Amino acid sequence: MSDFSKRIKEVRKYHNYTQEEFAHLIGANNKQTVSDLENGKQKTLKDEQVQIIIDKFKVNKTWLLLGEGSMFEKGPDIQAENQSLTISSQMIKAPIMSVKASAGRGNEHYEVVTTGELLIDRMLFKILPNLKNIRAIEVEGDSMYPTLKEGDYVVIEENNHFSGDGIYVLQWDSVLLVKRLQAGAKKIDIISDNQSYAVNTFNPTDDQRSFHIVGKVILRMQR
Repeated sequence: MSDFSKRIKEVRKYHNYTQEEFAHLIGANNKQTVSDLENGKQKTLKDEQVQIIIDKFKVNKTWLLLGEGSMFEKGPDIQAENQSLTISSQMIKAPIMSVKASAGRGNEHYEVVTTGELLIDRMLFKILPNLKNIRAIEVEGDSMYPTLKEGDYVVIEENNHFSGDGIYVLQWDSVLLVKRLQAGAKKIDIISDNQSYAVNTFNPTDDQRSFHIVGKVILRMQR
């Protein structure tokens, strides 16, 4: 790995971007460009990509190209801007949906209407989701207690497919629910973690009630 490659990696790591995210920010075709550079397979970047790094991240041009001086341009305003950029790069904004997912009885339909944003530290995600598809939904009721309490938020990645056992937000028989789904033989068990509630079963062959998965819960945020 060249010294230039090390400095590029240092900038990326400082702002806590993945190779894919960093590649997108500097106008590269895909993360392989960044990967090859950091692994020494590629020696340089295009001039315009280097300039993007200098402009966007306020990097000292002499340091980036020659390794002389400090990473960032000097001056209190520049340092404050870099600090702000670092903080923002570590946070993810999840739109808060106007509806509530019932952990009990409910009658709301899922609508793509937002009331605000939930700020989430990206380090809370084991695997970074598709940020365009994440949504935050408030929990209502006690059927998922103690896993979820009323007023908690669940963060889902919108996807209408069942992707293995777990907690999901779903529309079932015109009711928006947050439940644990478990696959069986030609059926899906709809489970409440609160044992006071019975287990329901959806059989797509026999059950005429509508069943639609909104998304799988990828993060739980306590109230």
